[in-house]
Amino acid sequence: MDKFFKFVQRFNSLLPLLAIIFLLLGICWAFLQEHRPRVTFWEAPNVPGQSQQFHVLNQGQYIEKNGIWIFHLTVSDSDSWSYEGSRGKTQNLLLSPDTQMAGHWLFKDQGQLIRHVETFPNHDRDLVKCIYTEATPVAKDGSNESLQKSFTIYLAKLNGEKPVTILSNVDKVIARNLQGNVLQIIYQQGLSVKKIKISIDDFTIRSNQDVATLAGTAAKITKTASY
Repeated sequence: MDKFFKFVQRFNSLLPLLAIIFLLLGICWAFLQEHRPRVTFWEAPNVPGQSQQFHVLNQGQYIEKNGIWIFHLTVSDSDSWSYEGSRGKTQNLLLSPDTQMAGHWLFKDQGQLIRHVETFPNHDRDLVKCIYTEATPVAKDGSNESLQKSFTIYLAKLNGEKPVTILSNVDKVIARNLQGNVLQIIYQQGLSVKKIKISIDDFTIRSNQDVATLAGTAAKITKTASY
């Protein structure tokens, strides 16, 4: 019986110490909750509430000079994903800066299927001035398919401005290259092959000229064309 009372006395003497320990643990927990990194949840814009499609962000590209991430919003009709989301198709891009500023979506909705994305200048350590995309409209029923084979070419700044339509109804891009601040694109529309020059500073079109006319297996080359 004496041992029991001694145990009770020792336990009572430890109560203040235990109370202090639990108080310190509570303060530490509150501090960690207050200062833990904030997680930002991005909501894909204008996605139908009853959509059966599955969305995932992947293929992040970090632009070091600009301090910004570019993520692909990939859409699939199945919830079975490969590591890079290659079973889906890209319908938007999320641009997320390193700073505390909010990120933004390149397009206002999921109404397009993005078939190609490129940044210019396209060297790893150069400041990116614009994003080049080729996109086609998706089907009205929301299925992850394109409405047409031809596509539209857009250029966009990284600051959230609306993408600018450079060319529509393009059947094929044969070549593109950047010379200084001028982007040159050789492309095909129907039987016509043309070359367009665009400033990547303000997206103004410097020239848009014919290069060749195709007829069956023959091609008539325009004499004034230069590469």
